[in-house]
Amino acid sequence: MKLTIEAFRGVNALSEFKFKPKNDLTILYGENGSGKTTISDAFEFVFHGLPGSLSEKSLDGQSRLSALIHTTRKKSDLKVIWQDGNEVRHAQLNGAKAFLNGDLTTHLCTLRRDLITSLIDDTPANRFGHIQAFVSVPSLEREEASLSELIKNNQRLQKSQEGNVSKRNDELKALYNDWHKGAKAAPELKDWCKSVLAENRETQAEQQQILSILEREISNLRSGFKVVSASFEDLQKKTGASKLTNDKLKEIAAENASALGDALKLLEEAKTYIETAQPEVCPVCDTPKSSEFLSESVAKKLESLKALSAQSELAKSASEALSTAKTVLATQLDSFFETIVKLRDAHTAAVEVSEWQVVDLIAPLKTPASVGELTVDWFNGLKKEAANLKPLSEWADANLLRVKNANEMKAKVEVLSEQIADSKAEFEALAKIIAKADAIKEIFRSERIKYANETLNSISTDFAEMYNSVHPGEDIEHIRLYLHPDRKGSACLTGPLHGKEDASPVAYLSESHLDTLGLCLFIALEKRNRPAQTILFLDDAIASVDEAHMSQLYEMIVAQSEYFKHVFISSHYQPLRFKFKWGQLTKQNIDFIEFSKWSLDQGIALNRGTAPEIERLKVHLAQAEDAQIIASKSGIVLEYILDFLTGIYRCRLPRHPGAEQRWSLGDYKSGLESNKKKLLGALECQHVDEAGSVVETYQLEPILTKIFTQLELRNALGAHYKEMAGQFDDIAEAVQLGQSTVELVDALCDADLQLPESNKNGRCWVNKGGKITRHLYPLQQPQ
Repeated sequence: MKLTIEAFRGVNALSEFKFKPKNDLTILYGENGSGKTTISDAFEFVFHGLPGSLSEKSLDGQSRLSALIHTTRKKSDLKVIWQDGNEVRHAQLNGAKAFLNGDLTTHLCTLRRDLITSLIDDTPANRFGHIQAFVSVPSLEREEASLSELIKNNQRLQKSQEGNVSKRNDELKALYNDWHKGAKAAPELKDWCKSVLAENRETQAEQQQILSILEREISNLRSGFKVVSASFEDLQKKTGASKLTNDKLKEIAAENASALGDALKLLEEAKTYIETAQPEVCPVCDTPKSSEFLSESVAKKLESLKALSAQSELAKSASEALSTAKTVLATQLDSFFETIVKLRDAHTAAVEVSEWQVVDLIAPLKTPASVGELTVDWFNGLKKEAANLKPLSEWADANLLRVKNANEMKAKVEVLSEQIADSKAEFEALAKIIAKADAIKEIFRSERIKYANETLNSISTDFAEMYNSVHPGEDIEHIRLYLHPDRKGSACLTGPLHGKEDASPVAYLSESHLDTLGLCLFIALEKRNRPAQTILFLDDAIASVDEAHMSQLYEMIVAQSEYFKHVFISSHYQPLRFKFKWGQLTKQNIDFIEFSKWSLDQGIALNRGTAPEIERLKVHLAQAEDAQIIASKSGIVLEYILDFLTGIYRCRLPRHPGAEQRWSLGDYKSGLESNKKKLLGALECQHVDEAGSVVETYQLEPILTKIFTQLELRNALGAHYKEMAGQFDDIAEAVQLGQSTVELVDALCDADLQLPESNKNGRCWVNKGGKITRHLYPLQQPQ
């Protein structure tokens, strides 16, 4: 397995991090700021395209994914590659999104302390968000989500219909207020609506038609009155003109009575002849006259006859004009009488409407029975009474407006009432749909919760066993993680604890215990979700655990790592490094990677593994160059081994004043020899094979006796400045002490430098973690 990153957070240059695929667990150790979280974020980015630890942090509006780019590099430079066998996944940034190329069968689950803590002490809703992936039933959730969306949409429609009803009611109220504006008393809105809707539309239309005709005929009467009046005046003028032209004609005719009609033509012909022939005598009477005289005489007679003829034409035209005026007047009087008849009919129809108080017609409009009665005198009488027609006209106008308004109001109230009824009907129909959808949704929800609780119940034993392995003797078997039966997306964590029923662990357990509780829950849940294809990354998830429980927690994680494809632990907890270094923790199938100091240019620096002091001692022994280092390393390893032996056998050691016990190698020697050296003589360590057969036995007394004789060398060379150091053969004697120390370690420790510190078999002390290969006797000090 290999992780390659470049231009990613604290890693500038292209860097490769290789992990041993055969190991179950990799420990990433380093101080804060050494780059552990960068590795975790790179896993999140290449597996899920997410910004990892930045996901829950505020970057003041900046893009979280963009924040993954190294400060001195460009977006195009960033890349993360994960390779696991034949599977390769490339991750880059494409715009503001992650671009992932390559399929993986491995699933990554990253657990940080804040996520682990939130599972315990967060709200039930947020807690559910963390476990949702483990207890979800996608098909039911999709159907439930669809039903929820259906219910939500229908509720939105219901709200819209409620809004429609409210809006239409407001419009009705506005109509009501406008209709009764200024009224001293008004019916209730509901009663008014009923009365408006009760109005007969046909009756309203008929009344509107009556009033419209009445109003129209009054208007026609007024227009006809003006026209007829003008025609009467015109007839009077034409009559006078005709009389004058006739009188004049009579006068001219009297003066020229002797002239004949035919004379005019004859005279005209004679005039033409005379003017042309110029005779000396009159061609008619043979009277000798001059042509000038004859011509002048004929002209005079012609002028008289022409005047008569012209006046005759004028008289004829005046007569014709008079005749036309009479005809026009007669036509207009016919139309005017027809208007009067229609007006009287409309007035009669209005009077027949019982609820109307109709203004009476003026007298002149009631009397004419025929058009012949429309005389000048009658017309003059109508003219005097015309002003009295105004009240009827005003009454017709007012009532027509009222009927029109009532008709329009009825139409508006009908529309609004229908809309209100439709909205209410739609609301009820939607309510039925919502009720049915909610019932079906409840079935889905109960089945989903049932499945989820069964799933959570199934991990309770595993979860309790893990927790008890870290905190033995604490009864949490009945603490239960379950979904709330009535609240969607709400996970509860309660149960009997310390004698209290239905207690919350948050109220009774320490922060360290709660972290352990959350970690165990997460691991138990992840074990149900394809653990063999899951990489579990615990990013500083065990920082709050105290030293007393750290070894148990570590051993629990080691035991659980066998179920997963691989487990990563990142930690800055120094006691973890110390215990791993001294072999106090299981090392089988474990890869320990130590981070050194980070820098902007170099990025993450690694030290593969943490070499135990015994391994370092062996290196210095092979070099045989520095006696002080060999003596010092030997002393440190011996203090560790002798502290272990005096501890398991409860040897007497001197008590020094102060907060901390400080024992020297001499103190440990005295403790092992305190029981008359019975313990030294009985110390024996057997090396056994996988079948449990003893393959070799080491008596520890000879090795320890040899070491005890060399203790002064350690103090003189490896611990203090003393002149007596000059009495020793530095290298030779230091190497001898170192070799004795290695011999003791090889006799006691297994291949992973595990000491035989477990006494669970009740016969002897055996090594922990992995297979038992060491038996240390006796189990207790000999008496």
